[in-house]
Amino acid sequence: MSEKVGWAEEVIFSKLKLQYNEQEWVLLPQVRRGTGGYVVRTADAVAMNCWRSRGLVIHGFEFKSRRSDWIRELKAPEKQEQGIYRFCDRWWIIAGHPDIVKLEEVPDPWGFARPEGDKLKIVKKAPKLKPEPLDRPFIASVLRNIRDKSGLPDTILKKKYQEGFEEGRRWALKEGHADAQHWKAAHDKLLALHREFEQTSGLHINHWTMGDVGELVQLLRNFRPTAILQRSKKMWDQELSTAQRQVERLESALAQAVELEKKVEARRRRKKRGNQSPRDPESTPHPA
Repeated sequence: MSEKVGWAEEVIFSKLKLQYNEQEWVLLPQVRRGTGGYVVRTADAVAMNCWRSRGLVIHGFEFKSRRSDWIRELKAPEKQEQGIYRFCDRWWIIAGHPDIVKLEEVPDPWGFARPEGDKLKIVKKAPKLKPEPLDRPFIASVLRNIRDKSGLPDTILKKKYQEGFEEGRRWALKEGHADAQHWKAAHDKLLALHREFEQTSGLHINHWTMGDVGELVQLLRNFRPTAILQRSKKMWDQELSTAQRQVERLESALAQAVELEKKVEARRRRKKRGNQSPRDPESTPHPA
């Protein structure tokens, strides 16, 4: 029989956030005991009351999405005392499914909540503890949490990053496609003008089939058709200038499209390398 899996940590955090008024409380995810690689204890969430009239109390939370994870916790509950538990006025176990934690298993100093429908229900209220004064490593950890995460769990931050990356990629491809279509239309128009000119004049720009061009020009000069030559020159100048501008724009659009594809590929490679490289112990929360 497969193990029962409950709400993921980011879901539990979102449900918990609904129960802590943002005007009164600051709720932070994945708060470590302190800073530095030697710190191994992490609370899944910490809430601090900001109203002096309410005592400026601190609540700590441990999330459990699997029964096996909870069983491991029960084998060494004293480990919590080595972490943020010691600074908390109340300590809570939050289960992601009703079958993960049994009420009779919860240690006396801990509170307990679990899902009921789409909300969290308090099954056992957390008793008042005797917290130690906050020390500087813990304060530094809280401040860095606020700076780096803006109150969002790592899973949500990664999801938002991925969504932003994909949105930017879709926008860039859409804009690149629109530019390519625009310059393709301009190129087609230029080709149509080219064909029209050749059909009207009988002159072929790519392949001259009417003998030596110099002899033809000399013949026209002998007859001195000044007005015709001037009009022809003006027309040629205009057509060549327009063609040159269109070609330059098309080359620029193609260069932009190539650069865009390189950037998208580079981002994919960096992301792939980032996923394969070890995490920085300074910035990666250690599991509780």
